[in-house]
Amino acid sequence: MKESTFANLLEKFNTDDSIDIAVGGIFITPESEKLVAFTKPLYKESEAVIVPKFSKINFMNDLKNAVVGVEKGTIFEDLAKKWKENNLIKEVLILESTTELFNAISNGKIDAGLADSIIINYHFIKEKDPLLRSLKGYTPELQGVMGIAVKKNDIFLLNALNKTINDMKADGTLYAILVENGLDKNNIIGN
Repeated sequence: MKESTFANLLEKFNTDDSIDIAVGGIFITPESEKLVAFTKPLYKESEAVIVPKFSKINFMNDLKNAVVGVEKGTIFEDLAKKWKENNLIKEVLILESTTELFNAISNGKIDAGLADSIIINYHFIKEKDPLLRSLKGYTPELQGVMGIAVKKNDIFLLNALNKTINDMKADGTLYAILVENGLDKNNIIGN
């Protein structure tokens, strides 16, 4: 396994012959499909807004004077910039990783964060006493499906992964993994 910042993930993937697949909350978008082939979608998700547990920010309107952090290279970066342009937030701070995002919120460097809902849910499940919470009543603006990226010319691997995904959907394994990570039937994608 090799780790890469999200912003460079697909570019690094395409230039490093020692990497066979890329995973990690990759939304299947027309832009990303120009770079790689994707498996059948694994699940659907959206974004979540997180704030410190005891923040006075409770609703979207409370973000008007807030600095919002987002991970570089994600689709959430564009959403946060749109919010700034529309005066919904004060400023956007672009960070290198989700860990850096969580730390920036916890340390008061930023007022809120915008990230993958699955990563947020997983964080809340694994932390005994999370220092963060989701923004109340927030309605996600981005809905997308996630997949595993494969090099465009690796049809054999793509077909093998798709068969495994179909098998995992059929026997309930994929659903069990999603539930274990804070998702539910609303995140499932039919065959």
